[in-house]
Amino acid sequence: MNSVESLYLHDNGLTKIQEDIGAIPELRVFDVRNNALQRIPTSLGRIDHFDGFHIEGNRIINLPKEVIKGGADSILSYLREYLSDNLVTNKVVKMVLVGHEGAGKTTHMKDLGGRIRNCEENRWH
Repeated sequence: MNSVESLYLHDNGLTKIQEDIGAIPELRVFDVRNNALQRIPTSLGRIDHFDGFHIEGNRIINLPKEVIKGGADSILSYLREYLSDNLVTNKVVKMVLVGHEGAGKTTHMKDLGGRIRNCEENRWH
């Protein structure tokens, strides 16, 4: 079977592209303009070089708007960085729950599996 080098899928009303599309290393043209796509497969970041990469005319929600506005180079850089796990992630979240006594703050924290610090007693429980 010959390898796929170009996908011209524009103006077809597509709603989804399979995530494993990035497993086609020979892919050079990816044209999905004017469809109904909300997600662009992150696996496309595995492909080294594109001669044409067009996603305009879709309502993409899995990429930041400023990345999309930057065009193909910006999108592909973002996908490659995402795949290399170099994106900054926040692994610690601090949360302050404020409310009246008996409102269920402690119960919610326990449900979330968090440790609770009682500021009045200055201790963790």
